[in-house]
Amino acid sequence: MRVKEFEREIAALTPFGATALDQRTRSLREANMLPVGAPGPNAPHLDIRHAASILVSLAAETARDAARTVMTYECLVRQGRGGGQKLFMEALWNILEDPDNRQDIAEVRINCSWPEALIVKKSGKRIVYLPRKDTAEKFCASVDLVLRASALTMLARALKDSEAERAKAAKPSRKPGRPGAPEARLSV
Repeated sequence: MRVKEFEREIAALTPFGATALDQRTRSLREANMLPVGAPGPNAPHLDIRHAASILVSLAAETARDAARTVMTYECLVRQGRGGGQKLFMEALWNILEDPDNRQDIAEVRINCSWPEALIVKKSGKRIVYLPRKDTAEKFCASVDLVLRASALTMLARALKDSEAERAKAAKPSRKPGRPGAPEARLSV
């Protein structure tokens, strides 16, 4: 899946419009957090890490802050006991790699007011991710970006389907009558 395709998926599932998403992904590209290349059908594909960065960038106050916000949230660590991913971004990558929601995630909450993320399981269990040292100034009210399980599952499926299509297209085929000879391919 390419960045523009992923932006369209996000726009369909969230209140963020195409312009806001484009501005945030442009900021991430400038910070070398997204692949850069030719536009259109030759645009580079994004991977799970890029997709997670785009989702976290939605917590930034402005598009200019997108890269800094992603770098901040990459460092959030799991609080308390328990197995699983120690870093928030690793947990988000695993969620995006799981289109069947085998982890039973109800939602992911990304606090937009200070660096904090919360993964809520369907059982009600909450996994909190904070900076290594809780030095973030706390405010009385916070604004959360909530990514529901249904939206995360749809995005994970779209990413998986895109990878399957890309793998299928990249698989060389053999011409009948000439065993072992690879087919000549012309990219358009």
